[in-house]
Amino acid sequence: MRKKLQSLLYPLFLFLSLLTILAGVFSHDLVNYIKPITLLVLIGYYTIHVGKIDVFVIISILLILVTETYAHRNFLLFFEEITYLISLYYLVTTALLWKSLRKLKLTFKNVLSLQLVVTMSLILYLFYAVTNLILPKISLYQWHLLGVIISFTIFLGVSYYIYLNSKAVVSHAIMVAASCFLIVNILTTLNELYVYVEVFYLIIILLQLLGQFFLIRFFITQDQLQPNTDDFIF
Repeated sequence: MRKKLQSLLYPLFLFLSLLTILAGVFSHDLVNYIKPITLLVLIGYYTIHVGKIDVFVIISILLILVTETYAHRNFLLFFEEITYLISLYYLVTTALLWKSLRKLKLTFKNVLSLQLVVTMSLILYLFYAVTNLILPKISLYQWHLLGVIISFTIFLGVSYYIYLNSKAVVSHAIMVAASCFLIVNILTTLNELYVYVEVFYLIIILLQLLGQFFLIRFFITQDQLQPNTDDFIF
């Protein structure tokens, strides 16, 4: 029975993901119904494939579900609630990555590796540029936005650290997930608070689902992580 569910849930997730994207083309309202079901299937995929279920992984997906509900109703009107939920989501997700950090042995030298410093510096500059564009619309919620930026930056830093310091293929999943979330957050912010572009909406749907899937794949297989013994350029 378990093997049957394992073989069923992955194609079901792919089918619902495709259906969600098609719904985004023809009717945004349909996305509100199909996308939550897709994420619930992803929860099922996680519980069936993982050896030991971590309830906080499930909670993280539920946080995204609630956030999506607010965002689809009125992004600007519920901006405060959305920032709280997104900040909490990234804090929970970062805490879930702590197991991997301990396995890879967090060191001061690797934190300040050239690759990580350059990557995070470019990302922070991108955040600064986007924030300047949207600030007139959210002037009352500057601290809320700062909370999101801080929590997301920590998540990105931890994710890229894991990728750079692991020689296992499984670490590619967290890198893909983090990169998807980076693009999603930038495009969502611009689309909702600066200028709306329909194609951005479809890209956001695709990358959200892709990012969530690869993040779940990482949580399922993170026990396979192996520290990278190669020295980085410092």
